[in-house]
Amino acid sequence: MNRSSHNLWNWIQFVIDQIDAWVFNMLRIRATLIAAVIGTILIVWGIVTKNVDLGMEAVLAGAMGYLIGFVPAVLGGLLITAIQFVTFSMGLQSIPLLFLQIMGYTYIAWLGRQHKMMAVERRTRLADVEHDPQVVSWTLINEVRNSLLAMRLLLFVRSNGSPQQNQLRMIEDELLRLESLFGKLDDTKQQNIR
Repeated sequence: MNRSSHNLWNWIQFVIDQIDAWVFNMLRIRATLIAAVIGTILIVWGIVTKNVDLGMEAVLAGAMGYLIGFVPAVLGGLLITAIQFVTFSMGLQSIPLLFLQIMGYTYIAWLGRQHKMMAVERRTRLADVEHDPQVVSWTLINEVRNSLLAMRLLLFVRSNGSPQQNQLRMIEDELLRLESLFGKLDDTKQQNIR
């Protein structure tokens, strides 16, 4: 294989890869829409052919996908299709239609599951927004911890059995300083809310 044909083959493969990537990206982005269209076609097809069971089974597949899960819904669709095939003694000519029916149930079950996952994600996102965590700076936490440690040492270190008047005044000053820090924090929080 000469160099020009090798370059041509690489270019063709590159173009094919780009087209594949575009198609798969389009399908991934529009998968919910495609599943909804397939489900609608399946239900309309059931109504037009006066096969109300087909429409009901499609709705059931979507509901099972939403409530129970994708795999049980697909297995339920397969079971219903197998029961129809056996009970109505369908011939080999109906196998392509049964295959399309199974594919329709699969898409509708997937659509139901996607809808459930989106609802759960939406609820989780709303819960995160409603319960904004209280964030306190590390500086404030360290200040409080150091102040409490200092007060504990001043209170419980006894030189003659009881805290000195000087130590009690230092503890009171430290408590006032902590109260001031929390007051500033509250003022800052109120300003941020406005």
